[in-house]
Amino acid sequence: RIHAGGLNSTVKKPWEVWTVDGVKVFGAWGAKMVALPAGKYIVKTSGAKIKITITDGQTSIFSFTGY
Repeated sequence: RIHAGGLNSTVKKPWEVWTVDGVKVFGAWGAKMVALPAGKYIVKTSGAKIKITITDGQTSIFSFTGY
């Protein structure tokens, strides 16, 4: 079994998901939902870098209105 969760982004601009080791794993423009392995990630959007944690079996909501 792969431990995974969801990331539901409501961002209306380009955004990217990166591992804490600096590997890009996903990129999108606009609101999307993506499944990711459980763990720690960095979401980059509009020049901001926000740390998030994906928890097994749960969906995290990511909303960013700055910049």
